[in-house]
Amino acid sequence: MTQMITSLIALGVLTLPATGQLLLVGDEPALPVRPGQPARPATEPAAAPADVDGKRDGSVDAALLQQLSDLEQRIANIESILGPDMQLGSTLESLKAQIAEANGGMKVRWKDGLRFESDDVNIKIGGRIQVDNTFASGDSNAEDSVGNLDDGSEFRRSRIYMSGDVYDKQLQWKAQYDFAGGDADFKDVYMQFNQLPVIDNVRVGQFKEPFSLEENTSSNYVTFLERALPNALVPGRSTGIGTTQTWADKRVALQVGVFRDGTDSFGDASGDGSGAVTARLSGLALYQPDNQRLLHLGAAISSRSIEGDMLRFRSRPEAHQLQRFVDTGDFEADDMLLMGVEAAYVDGPFSVQGEFVRADVESDTMDDPQLDGGYVYASYFLTGESRPYKKGAGAFNRVVPEDPVITKDGKKGKGAWEVAARWSTLDLEDADLTGGELTDYTVGLNWYLSRNTRMMFNWVRADMDESVNGDADIFLMRWQTDF
Repeated sequence: MTQMITSLIALGVLTLPATGQLLLVGDEPALPVRPGQPARPATEPAAAPADVDGKRDGSVDAALLQQLSDLEQRIANIESILGPDMQLGSTLESLKAQIAEANGGMKVRWKDGLRFESDDVNIKIGGRIQVDNTFASGDSNAEDSVGNLDDGSEFRRSRIYMSGDVYDKQLQWKAQYDFAGGDADFKDVYMQFNQLPVIDNVRVGQFKEPFSLEENTSSNYVTFLERALPNALVPGRSTGIGTTQTWADKRVALQVGVFRDGTDSFGDASGDGSGAVTARLSGLALYQPDNQRLLHLGAAISSRSIEGDMLRFRSRPEAHQLQRFVDTGDFEADDMLLMGVEAAYVDGPFSVQGEFVRADVESDTMDDPQLDGGYVYASYFLTGESRPYKKGAGAFNRVVPEDPVITKDGKKGKGAWEVAARWSTLDLEDADLTGGELTDYTVGLNWYLSRNTRMMFNWVRADMDESVNGDADIFLMRWQTDF
């Protein structure tokens, strides 16, 4: 009995006041006790102290015996649950293992989205919301060329997706839909097979063709609200099959794909002779992640047959809500060869990036036109952060503020502040084409409140030449979050 009582005291089931009277945890003494006065029952004398061998004399009161009887019953109940050895820690671990087995070993956590993870299957649910406001004004020449420039607001992107992988990423998949236009348009919808015998992977479905550094950087991570003017010449998402091969610890990547040109917003296409073969080679000539220094170089090419033998290029002035400022209209074309070169340099908080894109068009009805565009921009983090790079993809990644505003503990920091300036141009005038020439000068300010949230402010000065003429000033704001 003495050993049992000692164990209960150690476990906290039983307490032993200074008077020597045993009390169950949560029980009250028989009478109020003043400091310095021993506790006594209301009508019974104090219990006699125990002998050295654990025996007591005949003055043990009935209340204490009843208390010990209750303790024995509680011990029986505890032992029936935890076992005679009362190994609480091992029992809890056993219960955890049983719960994990009942749930199939699946864990739920949050990291840039809701994740369900197990040894065999991983699933992520995420999305993005981008809300834009536009304020624009143009001179009389601009309004004569393109019409009135109206202010407005829009959901630039409103997407939700589910992605995942099975059996150590042997199979990956993603299904992403955009509701910003009022319907559920396809974006990235594909499956990818990895760990193949000869090549690293094969991707099938609708996804971005491997062309252009800026196009292959997510809209969540690009420096300005809209991609630069030459993006009008760059292919976007198409339905096809492709692969990515990497070397030198993923510092060099070759992406190649065969695509159906002219796919609609649901990845569908019909008709003969519309296809494309696109390839991009990118690499890090310099990579010092500890010093936040890198030099990215890349080149891309795409050979394309034209759907319906009709082609058109046009572009807005890096403001999605405004009308197109330059436009070739539809013209006859048989084939086209796209070529692009790209470079980016990062040194701590400073970075510079540029691209040049050219389209050589073959046409039986006119002299073969050559259209081109380019941009260059620089950015600087006032708070010391640096633009992260995603090896293997040949693109930039998420900016993480060192002192975020939105935090788990509610402590408010200053976030990350980035300033940037860009020059870009697009020339749609050549041969018999009179689409116009547009040059934009953009100044931007980005405030990253957390790794998932930022505010963006852009001022764009648009200058139209050749077949169109005039100047416009555009101020843009975006509130953005992704998960």
